[in-house]
Formats: sequence, structure tokens, C-alpha cells
Amino acid sequence: MVPWPVVAQHSPIVETDSLHPYVESRSAPARRIQSGDPCASFFAALPNTTGDALVDLVRRADIYCVSELEWTSDRPAQIATVREENVVAVGNGIARVMRDYDGSRRQGIKNLFNFLRMARDIHYWCLERGTCGDAFAAVELYSMDPGSRAYLAVRAGIDAFADHELLFHRGEEHADNL
Repeated sequence: MVPWPVVAQHSPIVETDSLHPYVESRSAPARRIQSGDPCASFFAALPNTTGDALVDLVRRADIYCVSELEWTSDRPAQIATVREENVVAVGNGIARVMRDYDGSRRQGIKNLFNFLRMARDIHYWCLERGTCGDAFAAVELYSMDPGSRAYLAVRAGIDAFADHELLFHRGEEHADNL
């Protein structure tokens, strides 16, 4: 399973089918952080959090806030999300958390996978396509190709989940994690 999109670079629109075209830029406006926003503290903590602390922060966050990383106007939070070392930390963190996985929502597995999905999307649109403005100019573009650090860490997390004895468990909370 390849966790990153493979998109032809020669055309502004590459249609994989009529319902899911890859387009040159995103049309949804960025979500502005307002006073009292429930995601504000999560977004504020991201730029200064790395490694195991980042994994714990993402696990404890509200799933809504993790999902909003792609659409927020908070560029420092998006830049923190897409940094290679953070993608590697979360991918490896999934593998670590899966050792004690009990099939419940309490362990934040869904948040960790969702964080990686947001990182993939931000990497594609903001680093590869350059559609997110100058704030991303200083962020180093890194490889997500098979064999790269980011790919191997994400793959380790996916494999740990897929190889877990509870993969086919029929519990409601585990199904929600899937």
C-alpha cells in the first residue's frame, strides 16, 4: 500500500476517473482561527512540539482539529505538520502505540493516521504544487518515494496496524479507527 499520491507532473488536470480529478489548485478557502476556537491551542502547540511529545499531542487532540490542519489559515501549524521529522515521528509513533492497541478510541490511532493524511495533502499542495503561498518557501521539500525516511516510517505504522491481531476485530470502536 503506497501512502502517498502518485500524480503525473505534466498536466494541470490528471483525471483518474470522472469523479476524482487531481486539479492544479485548491478551491476551498482557508479556515481562519477565531478567538475561542477549540482548535487554537492544538494549532499553537504544533510548531514547538516534536518526537514523542508530538505523537502524544496528536493522540489527545480532537479529531476535528486534526482534520482541520489541511484547511486552516494557521501556516505555522501546517508547516509543523508537513515537516519530515514530524511525519517520521508520527509514522513511527503509530508502530509504537500499536504494541498496546486494544481496539478502542482512547489510544488516538485514528488521529495519528489522520495527521499523516493531512501531512500528505499539505505536502502535495503546498510543497510540491506551491499553491499555499510564500510561507512554505523555506520548508525543505523531501522525498516520499519508497525507501525514503518518511515513506519507511509511514509504512511501519501502516504495517503495525495491518499486522495487529485485532485488525479483523468487530468492535465498534475499532471499526471507527479503521
